[in-house]
Amino acid sequence: MKEDRLYYKKRLYRSELVTETSWADRFMLKSSGLKLPCLLVYGETVMKSRASAGGFDQQGYSFNLVTGGEGVFHIGGRHIPVRTGDLCIGSYLSRHSFSVPPGRHMTKSYVSVYYNLLLTELDGSLRVIPRCGELFAPLFLRIRKLLSESGEEGVDNFQGSALAYELIYRVLTLRQTEKNAGEDEVKQFLHRLTGNLKRKYTLASMAEEFGCSIPTLIRLFRKYTGLPPMGFLKKVRLEYAAYLLQHPDSSIRSTMLCCGYKDQSFFTREFRRFFRISPLAYRKRNVSPAMFENSDTLP
Repeated sequence: MKEDRLYYKKRLYRSELVTETSWADRFMLKSSGLKLPCLLVYGETVMKSRASAGGFDQQGYSFNLVTGGEGVFHIGGRHIPVRTGDLCIGSYLSRHSFSVPPGRHMTKSYVSVYYNLLLTELDGSLRVIPRCGELFAPLFLRIRKLLSESGEEGVDNFQGSALAYELIYRVLTLRQTEKNAGEDEVKQFLHRLTGNLKRKYTLASMAEEFGCSIPTLIRLFRKYTGLPPMGFLKKVRLEYAAYLLQHPDSSIRSTMLCCGYKDQSFFTREFRRFFRISPLAYRKRNVSPAMFENSDTLP
């Protein structure tokens, strides 16, 4: 065995719901004193409906690219919905797992990189990078080719390290891009968001539209609005509802629908909690009877 090479062994795991093929460092670096980041494992997993699969990143970081379908990424007490094109990151000395909801399926490719000082730049808030499949899929294929075709000759340490560096660099670059999201970008996004209040929004859908992770979305909203995303959205909806209720041609129901609410009881509770007055009382207080005489709209 040459000291300047790493050797990989193909492994196959199959159960009723999960099939996994991987190429793993045969000696798990026990005979290597490398200080460079190294490729420990490359694998591909097929998960059927209701399947679950987990891992423990004892020696490094794992990068899981969802290549098809959708599922849930569980890490650090969080349960993050993911789908095709998302990159899920498992950190050093942490447990993580994936599960697939009933009636769904998911396929993923993953790369595990040996712990290195460069990886400490990845803070714990970075768990999922959405919609980055086009950036990472070709790199994952190159890693697969290198490890699967290594055979008895093994893989040159520096060749593997180059790919590991490239993977880490791309992740860190995306992370920095998220951190540098400018005020103008955020303002434009908020303008689009408030311009269509009828639409149903979730943290995941807003993060996908803005092109960042959910933790970054929350950080940016708190920085520029002082509120978390859903709190900001509720405030804008209710303030716009109050504005509409001052117009005699806007009924409570039409106002509710225009602001993205489907249930009038829920809308009334939210409005009362925010303004300390019901929508009907607010409407009567702010619209004079004379204005209703010229309108066909009832409160």
